[in-house]
Amino acid sequence: MASPWVLYEGEKGQTASYELASYLKELNICDAGLGPAGQAVLSNFRKIGLINFKGQEVEIRPKIPVTRILQLLDPDLKSFNHLSDEASLQQASEWTDALALFLDLQLSKALARGPLEGYVAMTEWTKTLRGRVEFSALATSGRFGSAEVLVTHDEYTTNIPENQLLRTAIEVLLATKSLASSRRNSLKVHAENLSGVELLDNWSRLPSINFEARTKHYHPALKTAHLILSGQSLNARGGLVRANSFLIDMAQLFEFFIDRKFSELATQTHYSFSSQYGTKHLDTSGIFKIRPDFMFFDGETPVGLADAKYKIVESKSDVPTSDVNQVIAYCTRFQLQEGHLIFAKSPEFSVQMVGDGLRLQVHELDLSASAEEVEAKLRFLWEAITLQM
Repeated sequence: MASPWVLYEGEKGQTASYELASYLKELNICDAGLGPAGQAVLSNFRKIGLINFKGQEVEIRPKIPVTRILQLLDPDLKSFNHLSDEASLQQASEWTDALALFLDLQLSKALARGPLEGYVAMTEWTKTLRGRVEFSALATSGRFGSAEVLVTHDEYTTNIPENQLLRTAIEVLLATKSLASSRRNSLKVHAENLSGVELLDNWSRLPSINFEARTKHYHPALKTAHLILSGQSLNARGGLVRANSFLIDMAQLFEFFIDRKFSELATQTHYSFSSQYGTKHLDTSGIFKIRPDFMFFDGETPVGLADAKYKIVESKSDVPTSDVNQVIAYCTRFQLQEGHLIFAKSPEFSVQMVGDGLRLQVHELDLSASAEEVEAKLRFLWEAITLQM
């Protein structure tokens, strides 16, 4: 079993072949440029996970612990209530192995009582009259006089969307070449428990799942399975499971996490909060659209705004001018005198703009810090934006 080629998010000076660098850039995984010696140099990784490049697995390992990423995705993932589970995850050295272990732990709990069952509408030719006869389809079938009739009926079965999502996620992980044998064997046991369940044949449209009280024990596993399959669009377009690539967009996760925390803080104050605030326009003709990441209101009056960028900024002068111009445009549109930029890593500073006195504040939200430090920083950001500190 060939070991994957490992790249590290946040590490400087990583090189790759021109072909791989172009491929990574094309998929918006990272930036690629030429180094001093003319080699292809990778930087600003935006996605982590695993891809398959010409038969070789390439793993992009995150700069923050896998456990933290999974907690950022969903703080209600119950596996972390068990210290033994978290200890096992910390011991999983590779991202793919840790993700497989995480799903394995959740499946053990989800399937402890056996696979979930539900009613599914089925249409079939049968000699036994049950359900509803499909007269219109029967009339055009040319099979009048046959001993069989076409009926639609509800079947109580394990072949429901929830189990299809779990089974397909299992098969995706089993297709990963570098998966540890112990993890592979555990997942095969879960696959056996779901042996009567069909694989999803269209991953570009994952089934919507109703998180009902009766399926509560399934929720963590379903969320992780959805995460695995939603990153499959690179190499899998439906049909049989044949891909072994999945990615997490850290930029989206960064915004998602801030969004969720700000939403929680909004319940504790009289200020309200909105993410991806509608579709507004800079001009009266409605030509130039804008959509701020985060908007803050006192009643219906805008009092603050912020944009989040999953970027590493080494110095003040490295802050992208395009990001600054974007926030200035938002402030102008909503008649605010202060705007905020939140980076994954950056020096923190405040600058006054020439002309109208608008002020820009640049902040760092380091997700590799302790959970307590991240929580405290988000509270500080909330106050800085709403109170114009």
